[in-house]
This record gives sequence, structure tokens and C-alpha cells, in this order.
Amino acid sequence: MGLSRCKGGAAVPDPDPQSLLAEVEARLHQVQQQLHDLKTLAHLDSTPLGQLRALDQDLDALEARLHQYLVKRSQPSLFWQVVRFVGLGIVLGMAAQSWLDLHR
Repeated sequence: MGLSRCKGGAAVPDPDPQSLLAEVEARLHQVQQQLHDLKTLAHLDSTPLGQLRALDQDLDALEARLHQYLVKRSQPSLFWQVVRFVGLGIVLGMAAQSWLDLHR
């Protein structure tokens, strides 16, 4: 769990990824439902278009946040990439050395 910086510069612990994801998904579902309800009402009694646009923007922002979160979590950390490739280099080097020793 890392630390984030807020506007005041104070360190704030990052929220639990699972709870953050659940929160964003719940909010996304709620906004989608509200947007659907407002679009249905718009056909019946011409709901103000500004409300629909605001909800649509809110929905787009939540989708972008969810996408950013999922992309961030799907990429391995730099530390594990370094460990993996250094380890692979050592194993390949040892294999090449033993192959050269056998063929001398």
C-alpha cells in the first residue's frame, strides 16, 4: 500500500484497491442508472438537457477513472520486471557458460 499526496502535501495512505474498485463500480452503476432514468424522463417530460449532460460527464469521468485503475493494476511493478529480467539473464548466462564448457 503506497502513499498519496493531497493538495496540502500531507501523506495519505492509498485506499485498499479492492474497496476503491468496488466504490468506483458502485458509483458507476448508480450514475448509469440515473442517466438511464433521466433519459427515460426526457422523452416523457423533456427533462433539462443540462442535467443529462452533467450526468453524462460524470459517467465519462468515472469510466476514465475505472479504466486508469484497471490499467495501472494490470501492469507489473518495475521492481518485479527488474527481478524477472535480471534472473533470466543470470540463468541464460549460466546455461551458456555450461554449454561452452561442454564443447571445449
